Amino acid sequence: MAELIGYEKSTEKLGVKHLVRGIEKLKKQLGIPTTLKQAGVNTETVEKFKSEIAEGAMLDGCTATNPRVPTKKAIEDILDKVK
Repeated sequence: MAELIGYEKSTEKLGVKHLVRGIEKLKKQLGIPTTLKQAGVNTETVEKFKSEIAEGAMLDGCTATNPRVPTKKAIEDILDKVK
């Protein structure tokens, strides 16, 4: 994918690294928030309802069709990282 949009891909790892940097740069240019707090989400509420949010995500149809089906714990960990 990196190669398709013009990033060097001498190795797969380097291609991924360049692609991630390009996406991060684009997010910054577009002003896309990188955390829930930056998006105006009350992180205390997320923490309070983290278990319920993760359970809801597990029941979502998109989660079931994801090639890498996460565990509830993995979803909770993601919520912790994006606060």
